[in-house]
Amino acid sequence: MQRWEYFRLVIHLEKDKWWIKYKDTKTPYDQIISVLNELGNQGWEFTTSTSFVNWESKRGFTDVSGYAIYTDTYIYTFKRPKS
Repeated sequence: MQRWEYFRLVIHLEKDKWWIKYKDTKTPYDQIISVLNELGNQGWEFTTSTSFVNWESKRGFTDVSGYAIYTDTYIYTFKRPKS
């Protein structure tokens, strides 16, 4: 039976700038292709993306309730065969 290991990559909006939390560091989002290529070279395969919605009353477009609704975090999940 094939066994898998999993890895999560977090992409987060902080102070109006997107960051990748990778290898215990914050990497600017414009480096995403380099990060994805590195993961691919290590045998990781992208499986899913999950987004998290934030509600805030002082930001951007607001709906009728007066709250802004926006995504501030994505989690990309990868898998590879366990060795």
